[in-house]
Amino acid sequence: MSAFSVSPANDMIFVAHPMEMDDEEFMKKLTELEAATRKNSMDIKRMIADIVGNYKINF
Repeated sequence: MSAFSVSPANDMIFVAHPMEMDDEEFMKKLTELEAATRKNSMDIKRMIADIVGNYKINF
C-alpha cells in the first residue's frame, strides 16, 4: 500500500459512463444558470439538476 493511497471516507463514490450531450443546449442552460446565480435565484438547485441528470436536490 502506498503512503499516498486515498479512498473516500464512506466508499460511496461512483464513476458513471460518459454521457452524450448536446453542447449547444448545455451552453444555453449554463448561460441561464449563470444569470440565475447573479440574481441569487431560488431556482439554482433545480437548474443544476436539469443540467446534471444524476444530481439529487437535498432540501
